[in-house]
Amino acid sequence: MHQNRVDHMDDAVRLHHVLDGDLGGVALRIPHPQSAVLGLGLGVPVVGTAVEGLPETLGQGRGVLVQPEKPQELAHAIDELLRGRGVPDPALGRRYAEQFTNERIAPYYADVYRRLTVRGTTHLTG
Repeated sequence: MHQNRVDHMDDAVRLHHVLDGDLGGVALRIPHPQSAVLGLGLGVPVVGTAVEGLPETLGQGRGVLVQPEKPQELAHAIDELLRGRGVPDPALGRRYAEQFTNERIAPYYADVYRRLTVRGTTHLTG
């Protein structure tokens, strides 16, 4: 079983290099904080690279942060979670995600759209 884990870690590193070469690293360099917040809200352990908004989202013990451009570190963090080590407290993530529920965020978006409409900037140019 341990050999399979090592193989999976090696596969993760190879995948990173393939994505990095073929797609400019899109899969591992561009953070998706909405996905991270969704995972936290569901109580799922979230691993992310410390870029853009992810340190704020996953910080304070809500998730696991690894350094960008370190595929071995990412693979190790995932492996540790699969072994049940270093699992963040899901309650911390759920509490953080609660501030982004539809009921809480909809009034903010409605206000933004209302202000844009008043300014006359609602049309898109193509």
